[in-house]
Amino acid sequence: RYYPTLPADARVLYSAAAHFSQATMGVFRADGRGVLECADVLDRTGLRLYTMIASQLRFLFYMNRGEFAAAEEHRRLVELHAVQVGSLWQVETWESPALILVHTALFDVVNATRVAHRLETLSREVPALRLHHRLAKAALERTRREVAYLTNHAEEYAQHVPRSYIGWAATLGYLAQAYNETGRHEEAKRVLDQTLAHVTDADRDYASVFLNLDIQNAIAIAALNGPDAAYEIIDGLLRRFEHCDHP
Repeated sequence: RYYPTLPADARVLYSAAAHFSQATMGVFRADGRGVLECADVLDRTGLRLYTMIASQLRFLFYMNRGEFAAAEEHRRLVELHAVQVGSLWQVETWESPALILVHTALFDVVNATRVAHRLETLSREVPALRLHHRLAKAALERTRREVAYLTNHAEEYAQHVPRSYIGWAATLGYLAQAYNETGRHEEAKRVLDQTLAHVTDADRDYASVFLNLDIQNAIAIAALNGPDAAYEIIDGLLRRFEHCDHP
């Protein structure tokens, strides 16, 4: 209706790209809104590239939900498609940055190492990935619970422009978590106050990126002021996601 002169073959590509973009954001949402539906649309294009992307979207959807057996099934499909179609930048360049959050949250050293090495290789050809290569290396230190993590990165992260890249909030959340785990709750609270000042309520729907900020805030508040205010935060989160099936 809106583009009546768009040729049919171009219309398919335009629609597929739009669904791809929508789903890439949806994988980080607590409700996974639209991801599986968009993946089905990509399958129906009949284009092998978008069939591979559809499998990748399902893989990342289930990874962010912690449903790893389901994720592995789609990971194998991505690899099968890559053999048939070839390895393509549409798949390679954003999958590894998207997985930093998952492996760091789980303290999965093996896969965090794999992602850091993959981003090191990719960043040589794609300059935009240099930041996420550095973030992945720092996340690997965090995953290993290295004592030097705070010394190495606290000052650097304080200089990052708020919301200047996807994952900024999660990066500051992991910094605050490291402070909390070492008993430095006042410093954790300072980082969290500065970060949460730039977070909206709508952001919290993207639980993979933003949820840890609220959890670490509750921990810091409990340590500094007692548990009542902390329970209030946690109870609020439980109410917010009460009707969400995200495990």
